Parts: sequence; structure tokens; C-alpha cells
Amino acid sequence: MSDSTQNLDQVSATAVQRETTINALLDAASPATLYGRRASTTTALTWGYYGGRYGGTSVANGTVALTASNTNYVVVNRSSGAVSVSTATTNWDNTSTYGRAYKIVAGASSVTSYEDHRSGPYGIQSPAPVTAAMVVLAPAYAASVTVDLTSYTAYPIVVVNVGTLTGDITFNISNGADGQMIRCRFKQDGTGSRLLTAGANLRGSTDTAIPALSTAAGTLDRMAFEWHAGDGKADLVAYNKGY
Repeated sequence: MSDSTQNLDQVSATAVQRETTINALLDAASPATLYGRRASTTTALTWGYYGGRYGGTSVANGTVALTASNTNYVVVNRSSGAVSVSTATTNWDNTSTYGRAYKIVAGASSVTSYEDHRSGPYGIQSPAPVTAAMVVLAPAYAASVTVDLTSYTAYPIVVVNVGTLTGDITFNISNGADGQMIRCRFKQDGTGSRLLTAGANLRGSTDTAIPALSTAAGTLDRMAFEWHAGDGKADLVAYNKGY
């Protein structure tokens, strides 16, 4: 926005070829319209959006199909610039990978309301928010526990505090990011002697095999894994027992 002294070409009621000036102004301002609602192609349950230049990639004008009688979340992949829509908030909340565009409430056959989320800290017009270096997960104890890291691939370090073992456990890890460190803690209950069975994705080595847990009641063991994306395995790189 210009100050009281205008930098933009002004349009007057008596100017010749006013449409040329207006189109030129809109062309200069077009980056602000990227992924904005395109009224001419928005109809019924079809949502139209404007394309433009995103990160060196030319994005064409496009449309997405909305789901009737639902809240629809339109997001943009921060790497590719691709637009997608879902009634789930998974990608909407994954703001490191996706930028938010629109939150749209659809009725049975048409849009009833919409919100523009392109600007602000999580919008596609803003840089991806800085992600903390570490996230702590606390899955409750169960006879079988699999920690799915799909929603946590942006974190270099994941700490997994498994609930106190009140029985034997089969433990597994899935869908990590290459090189991601997963530090796990296992604590015996007041009875102790709970056994750990390694899931299919856990892998030890000749030098560092996956150990049996300490058996004494109340003891805590720690294991550190590194995710190997090429093999789909969590490789044990260190452990300490008997805290």
C-alpha cells in the first residue's frame, strides 16, 4: 500500500483507455492474487483459484472439487505449489509442508461460506513456520504399540515415552524421515520382568543388537534409533539400561 504520496498510476473518470491502466495495475499486483478465489470458475461445488508464479514455478489457474455438506480445507504444497483439498485437517495442520489457502463450508450443492487463510503465519503467502528441533510423544501402554511418525517428519529428534509397562510389549516404529533420531524410554512397573519384542521395522546390528529390557521393578531403559528411509527401518544406534 502506498503512503499519502501515491506511487501507483491513478485512474481518473476522464482518462482515456482507463481499462489499460487498471489491467496494468492488476498485473503488477497479481502476486497477491496467487491461489485466491477465482469467481468466474467457482460454481456449485467447484472452487476456482488463480495461478501465478510460485517459487520459480508457473502455476496455472485451476479448480478443486469440494465435498458436499462438509468443511473443506484447501492447502498448497510448499515445495511443489500443488493445490489440494480435504475434509480432514491433517494437511491443514501440517504447516511445515503445506500452506493454508481457504477454509470452505459447503452445503448440499453449493458453498455457504468461506475464509481466506492465505496470509498470516500458516498461510501460503508466508514462509513455513520454524519447527522446533524436538517433539515428545507419549503413547499409552498396550500389548502392541506402533509409533507412526508420518505427522512428525519435520522434527529431527522424536522422544517416545512409552507408558509404564504393565505387561509384555511389542514395539515398532514406522514412516520416519531419513536420518531422524527416535529416542525411546521403557519403564518397568512395580512388578517388573516385562518383556520387549522388537517390531518388524526395528533393526539391530552385529555390534548393537536390540537388548532385552532390565527386569527389576521400576527400572528405566533408553534406546536410540535412527530412521533409514531407504530400508524402511529404525536402526538401533545406542542404548542404556537400569536407570
